[in-house]
Amino acid sequence: MPFSELKECPFCGSDMFCEKQKVKGYIYPNMRFDGKEDGVHNEDLYDSIDVIYNGRAYCCQCKQYLGNYIDGTISKAAEKKIKSAYSRENS
Repeated sequence: MPFSELKECPFCGSDMFCEKQKVKGYIYPNMRFDGKEDGVHNEDLYDSIDVIYNGRAYCCQCKQYLGNYIDGTISKAAEKKIKSAYSRENS
């Protein structure tokens, strides 16, 4: 089963996944002298950050590893969970 066919987390049913990313760089937030961040002038704050996308997808809710959405593969544990649920439905 390719990753693109997943419609929810097979472990908990969540409809969202997140990707573990590596980030390099510096940010220079504009601060006010009262110690608060100036949200108005920080909209381009992360433009100089380098992000390395690896495709490793984790469920946002239960944090289980689901697979790699770039490669289109699902994890062995997710595949096993899906097969187990499918066999229970068809018994």
